[in-house]
Amino acid sequence: MKSYNFKKGFVVLYASLIGGVVLAIGLAILTITIKQLGLSSAGRESHRSFYVSDTAMECALYLNHLDRVTVNASCSEGVGVFEDATSGGSLCTKSTPFVCAGEEVVFELVPPNGSVYTSKFSLGVEGSTDEICADVTITKDGSTSLTSFVSAGRNTCRDTQNKYERSIQIDF
Repeated sequence: MKSYNFKKGFVVLYASLIGGVVLAIGLAILTITIKQLGLSSAGRESHRSFYVSDTAMECALYLNHLDRVTVNASCSEGVGVFEDATSGGSLCTKSTPFVCAGEEVVFELVPPNGSVYTSKFSLGVEGSTDEICADVTITKDGSTSLTSFVSAGRNTCRDTQNKYERSIQIDF
């Protein structure tokens, strides 16, 4: 009768088991690393959008401090929101451009809603890889003297799927 030696195949079996366990651990570490890279990228882009929003808000507050953002009822249509500090006259259509974060910014005036005057401006700042943007809306209520600044910063000006927007609002 022929005798079989069952011990010869165990080395291959043990090597396969150890290789499978090492491969599973490696794949688990790779999966965790990929998820962490995605979270890190999202955090970085979120910070970029917040910081451009903060920069635009600082520009708007600085303009308010200079009294360039004022309600002036002397304009013929009642649309005058900005006063030109250089000439001392009222501007009813557009404010003179100003420089903020190295970019020239021009106001867009929105028709008034009663005694509420709204103005907007956009700010684009050159980033390391592409341009980051912020839109600022300034609302002044002539009857209650309430002023509201809303700055919405985005990590990219392009219309992409990975767009992050962070907003800041200040009311006084």
